[in-house]
Amino acid sequence: MSLKKEQKQKEDVTKHINKALENIEFDRNKTLYILMSLIQEMNSDYEKKKSLGLIAAKHLEILTKSNDQLIKIINILSGKENSNELSEEEKNSLYDVLQKDSDNIKKESKRN
Repeated sequence: MSLKKEQKQKEDVTKHINKALENIEFDRNKTLYILMSLIQEMNSDYEKKKSLGLIAAKHLEILTKSNDQLIKIINILSGKENSNELSEEEKNSLYDVLQKDSDNIKKESKRN
């Protein structure tokens, strides 16, 4: 494999990881804002607690998925601490997992 091709692959992986991390951070911030708003509303109106509690639980689930994404990235990268390269299979797997999780989180956010 040529040096330019290897460099391009590393840049692509870095770009995808950075984009995934940006998406995770955006989703977490949005979810935290909504969750805090729900908590304030539940504290002010006892009658709404039950229905809003279910919505809050969904947003906590979104945060958990976000944490799982971060853990997957860390595990993949730390497993390669002796080597700076990911195999093509690992790159594709990482990207697929992150894309799928990001899509699921966005769908869940839109539903609520």
